[in-house]
Amino acid sequence: MRLVRLLLVALNVVCAILLLASTLAGEVPPSRWVGISLLSYGYVLFFGLNVAFVLLWIVLRRWTFLLSVAAIVLRHSFIPLFFQLGFVSGGGNSSDSSTLKVMTFNVHNFVGRDGELPYGEGAAKFVNLVRQQQPDVLCVQEFYSNAVAYNVVDSLSRMGYRYRHGYKGASYGLLLFSKYKLRNVKDLGHSRKFYADIQKDGIPVRLLCVHLASYHLEYDDLATMDNLAHGQRDSNTFGMVSKFCRTIRQHEQEWRDDLLPVIESYDGALMLIGDCNDTPASYLYQQAVLHLTDTYRERGFGLGTTYHGPFPAYRIDYLFHNAALTALNYKRIRCDISDHYPLVAEYALQ
Repeated sequence: MRLVRLLLVALNVVCAILLLASTLAGEVPPSRWVGISLLSYGYVLFFGLNVAFVLLWIVLRRWTFLLSVAAIVLRHSFIPLFFQLGFVSGGGNSSDSSTLKVMTFNVHNFVGRDGELPYGEGAAKFVNLVRQQQPDVLCVQEFYSNAVAYNVVDSLSRMGYRYRHGYKGASYGLLLFSKYKLRNVKDLGHSRKFYADIQKDGIPVRLLCVHLASYHLEYDDLATMDNLAHGQRDSNTFGMVSKFCRTIRQHEQEWRDDLLPVIESYDGALMLIGDCNDTPASYLYQQAVLHLTDTYRERGFGLGTTYHGPFPAYRIDYLFHNAALTALNYKRIRCDISDHYPLVAEYALQ
């Protein structure tokens, strides 16, 4: 019995250290040590394990529960990045001329979570969702238009979204739809990022739209992740981890070379919106919030998950804004159109 207890204590110490290490990605650039960034993906798992140890030691009436309590308290500021209790979204009126309503959605080609939704049905649901929400601007990722089955572009145009831009002029992938004229449009880097300026009521706003580098995970990788979650390794483990390392480093480069210069050089109202393919514990996110405000952190409520695909759910889609905008509300809309959830928020223009 004493040996079992010692083993549990040792395991508890390891879990506490892993929890602390998983919150350090913002301090260590992936180009210096990518291992810390890899650990950031396990924050929720490590947090859950430490909570389990707290409960176990309390039941066993052992002071050892303080190990995990200390680790959780030391990095408690990370909890609201994944789950919000303190603010119920409210207020704001999209018809108010002093507000801007923004929506971002990775639509996954309108085929549902696992590709089971017929394109025409998913596209029609998407258009109906936009009609209900009536955002002023709409940033979509993994967009695909099949005019034969359902013409999304024409439907949006009839609803007032007469202006649009796709990365490098493409009509698929990353697109911005707007009710207001797009000005000063510029594509960034060698992958899907661009910015465009709009004016509402004479107030300029720069929209920095992104769909950052994907991990390009295949079915074998998803199976490997499932095996690792059950404590098993397979022959594909190294290949999958290599994909994560490569993409994490690419995100660092995209932030440093493409996004940060735009954010630092623009004095007016600015938003960074889209699918960042990274979690709130990541280097990318921790760098972003040094310059911008995360609208979910400011106005969200409940679980923040935006991706609900076939491997662990994460919050990887974001609405960031600078100090020239004030967030009025934020909501995540549950739907079956994609393997992501759409995000909608309203902002006061100052």
